[in-house]
Formats: sequence, structure tokens, C-alpha cells
Amino acid sequence: MILLGGVREASGALVGPVAEAAAGRLNVDALFLDAHGMTVRTGFTAGSLAAAGVDRRLVASARRLVVLADHSRWGVTGIATVAGLDEADVVITDDRLTDDAYVALTDHAGRLVIAATAPGG
Repeated sequence: MILLGGVREASGALVGPVAEAAAGRLNVDALFLDAHGMTVRTGFTAGSLAAAGVDRRLVASARRLVVLADHSRWGVTGIATVAGLDEADVVITDDRLTDDAYVALTDHAGRLVIAATAPGG
């Protein structure tokens, strides 16, 4: 884990010009990105402009993009796009993903991994 520096958002994310500059100088083998939302039109989105800026730099620095997003993120559009669906090498989600979301992600993303939901979860 690398702490980039910058200003801490309420979500705990480090953002701002210092974080963006640090992210832009990294060489990352695999980036695990938490998506605020995802749709075919907007791709993977962030919940704030500041977070989107850092996330875009990290995506550009990474050799592989792994997106982590449960079913509730499908159909949600955050304030800014971080990456298109086709930029994801892998999307990891849960087994409550709708059929239309499943089709869209398998059509656009590199690989879709479905994790089983825990009983009662």
C-alpha cells in the first residue's frame, strides 16, 4: 500500500494536486479500483471531482485495471468518469447483479468475476 499524500476527503480518500502528482509518477502492476458507479454510457465513475482526478492518474499508471463494484453500483452515475467499461481488465462484483448489467459487463469489460453473496448479506 502506498499513501499518496494530499488532502483527505470525508470518504478517507487522499485527493488534490499532491495526490495527483504522486499517482502520475507511479508504475503499478495491478490497480484495484472501487467504483462509485458504473453504466455503459459513463463507464466507471467517481463520487467527487477530486477523487476522479487521482483515480484517472492511477488508471493511467497501471498495467492492469481491476474494478471492485457490487451490484448496487450498476446504473449509478458519479460526478466524473474515471475509465470506460472497456478499460477494465477484470470487474469483480457480487451475484445479485442484474441480467442487463451482466450482459453489458461481459460485452465491454475484459473479464467478469462473480462472488457469491454470504447468506443473509
